[in-house]
Amino acid sequence: MVSCVTAQVWTKRLACFALVGFAFIVLAGPVLSLLVTAAVFGLIGFLVWLPLHTVFVGPKSAWCKTFRGGSRVTRKFKDMCVATENGCRGIGTKVAEWWPPVRGFVRESSSGAAVALGVVLLAGVDGPGVLIASLIGGLAGAVVGVAER
Repeated sequence: MVSCVTAQVWTKRLACFALVGFAFIVLAGPVLSLLVTAAVFGLIGFLVWLPLHTVFVGPKSAWCKTFRGGSRVTRKFKDMCVATENGCRGIGTKVAEWWPPVRGFVRESSSGAAVALGVVLLAGVDGPGVLIASLIGGLAGAVVGVAER
């Protein structure tokens, strides 16, 4: 059974998208204005509450708890960073061990492919001969790269 999208389906989709876009444009202003108003009043309330709370309850009530909680979080974060740094150093030493042979292999295979490509293009070969010559040159370069190890 073949299903075909008709003009009626496209018209319905277009109407739905137009309705959603219109609602978004019309309702975006009031929603954003309500959110901004609530955020401004919330900020003003916080700025009024903060000094009053400190005056009536004392400066050490919430501040000390917050500082202790922050100290615990920063201590955990510091331990996590140290562990990550040690892990990265371990990975760096592993990469330093296997990178020189890989670098030589990649260098020789890409050089072989580039030389073969240059020779084929200078000879005026077209079509699949260019790809075959590049693959043969890359393979020959890979053999040289492996032989250098």
